[in-house]
Amino acid sequence: MRKRKDSIKLTLYIKFIISIIIPTIIISVGYFYYFNSEFKERNDRESNNILITTEMKVEQVLLNLKEACDAPYISSEAFKALPLFLNPALEIDLLRLNEIERNYEEILYKIMFQSSLSIESLTYYPYKGDSSFVVARASEGIRKIEYSFENEQWYSNVKDNKETVVTYSLTYPSYYENYKKSFPTISLATNVRNSNTNKDIGMMIATIRASKINNSIKSTLIDKKDNLLLMFDDYLISSNHDINEEQLNLLIESNYQSIKGYNIYSTDIENTNLRIVYLSNTVKDYKALIYFLIICLFFLFVELLVGFIVYRASSKDMVDDINNILSTMQEIAKGDLDVNAPNSSFEYLQDFSNALNSMTKQLKKTIDDRYVAVINRQKAEYIALQSQINPHFLYNTLNGFIGLNRKGEQKKLEKSIISLTKLFRYTCTNNDLVPLSLEINFVKDYLKLQKIKYEERLNIVYNIEDKTKNIIIPKLILQPLVENAIVHGLEPISDQVTITIKTAISETKNGNSLFISIKDNGVGCSSDELLTSNSVALNNIEDRIKLFKVESIINYKCKINEGVEIMLIIPISEEL
Repeated sequence: MRKRKDSIKLTLYIKFIISIIIPTIIISVGYFYYFNSEFKERNDRESNNILITTEMKVEQVLLNLKEACDAPYISSEAFKALPLFLNPALEIDLLRLNEIERNYEEILYKIMFQSSLSIESLTYYPYKGDSSFVVARASEGIRKIEYSFENEQWYSNVKDNKETVVTYSLTYPSYYENYKKSFPTISLATNVRNSNTNKDIGMMIATIRASKINNSIKSTLIDKKDNLLLMFDDYLISSNHDINEEQLNLLIESNYQSIKGYNIYSTDIENTNLRIVYLSNTVKDYKALIYFLIICLFFLFVELLVGFIVYRASSKDMVDDINNILSTMQEIAKGDLDVNAPNSSFEYLQDFSNALNSMTKQLKKTIDDRYVAVINRQKAEYIALQSQINPHFLYNTLNGFIGLNRKGEQKKLEKSIISLTKLFRYTCTNNDLVPLSLEINFVKDYLKLQKIKYEERLNIVYNIEDKTKNIIIPKLILQPLVENAIVHGLEPISDQVTITIKTAISETKNGNSLFISIKDNGVGCSSDELLTSNSVALNNIEDRIKLFKVESIINYKCKINEGVEIMLIIPISEEL
């Protein structure tokens, strides 16, 4: 006994490990990888949002510079001055010349001082000539600078390709204005075309301090361990946080792909050499993920510990109860039918004990009654069936009456009470055989009462041929089949179920037969489940219809999720 008890415990522990611990570990690992993936995707989204936001800020700065370069197109007065820069010897009144130049200065100064970028200078460079004409913030009037831009690498892109070019310089051009301290600058150059002649006449160059575009980087909120860089080619214009030269060189050498301790995200400003680079600190990211993993492991450990303690305590009681039941079975096997299995605190073991005790009593009764004739037993079952009203059905029906009374549905309550009365009257009659119409009416009254409980979930369809109504059949053979359709087809699910009751006259090899079908579209079952769960009712009905007509048969169709159909075929002797 001791060896068997230890074997059961070992089996239970192994099942606990297989069914609880291993799946829990697999699920935990799966969750870790899932959240790791989700965390990375979220980090990618946030990083891309930072890049997009910063890119929009930088593009807005460039757009403002482009609008400043479009001054000649915005003001006709500004445009009139451009031909003078090409050929100042044009015959024109000196006063008119001064007026045009003053208007040009006024327009350009207005653009510079009204701009949020605090533009340092606006320069016009005619394609015909070697001089530039500058209106600068730190000086008055139009200054002529003897400097040709033709040697610049970007010159042909503006003149020949009509592109808008952005340049970066570590110092403000000394030939523009003498500042006490030089500073990095960003310039935007664009082509200027004479709208009257449709010819290119020069280029406009707008210049600002690089610090103005730095605000686009500095104003972006990021984690203190991350960094945001604005690069021009491989020159660092601005960074959100300080970055050492070694890190910057490694970043450039890797072509902005990798740097130890960071995930790199970058985007290029379209049609420029500007690039925004976002460095996301991996230590920060992994630290948050590790904290999450530690919390998950802690709760997993607590869950397994509590589960094991509860499982161990309950398994001990379970093993003891199983051993007691096995001992009882051994006594029964020896022929002692007076022994009873002990009670158990586990519901399923208690059910097993009850079933074992019931089986023992039934076996003893069967042995005592083994001389009773089979026909008398069948007759007794039939009489019992006639007088049976399922207590559970009656309980639900009376509860339904209470509900109808509380809701004030007196007419419906009255009709329901009448239906219940008809049920009792029908079952109390002594007739063994009845017309099919009475059996159908009995089923209708039964289903009316069931509708109180199930309401719209229960749908009934009657397809009764008039020729079949007067055919004589055994009493109480349809209601058990309808009840089974409700109990096994409707109750397990919440969907609406339709029960179809059909009768017809069909031709068989033995002549005309009455065909009766009880069909539902409920939860369904396999053939084995149908015969197991309804064996008593089906066998009883089959025995009774065979006693009535020996050629009678009962068939069934069943499939999981498609419902069950029970068919009775009873030969007819009279002509219809």
